[in-house]
Amino acid sequence: MGKHFGELATIRGIIYYTLSPHELKPFAGAIKHGIPNFVPRILDRAWTWAPPFALSIMLYNFIESKYHQQLRKDPRDFMDETDPGIPETDPGMSKTEPEPEPEDKCLKRKSKD
Repeated sequence: MGKHFGELATIRGIIYYTLSPHELKPFAGAIKHGIPNFVPRILDRAWTWAPPFALSIMLYNFIESKYHQQLRKDPRDFMDETDPGIPETDPGMSKTEPEPEPEDKCLKRKSKD
């Protein structure tokens, strides 16, 4: 009962080798060898990822353009319609006659009599 967690049993015949984290160089040669080697590795395997990548971009752009095209209204569907917000004019009034202007726009006000 006097053992602590991690010291419960002794395993015989297994040897553990470890390195001290203070003796490791985790980024040794990363800039000198890693970055220059990055481009050849990418270009070497580009034939596996570039065609599906390009195809998916083209498919996405095509679907987006079709979606926006279907949102637009076809003007031919509305050729025979009239605007309900514009009232019909009197047949007696001609459209060429201008409306009479008030004599003085600043002085004419409605009086509250």
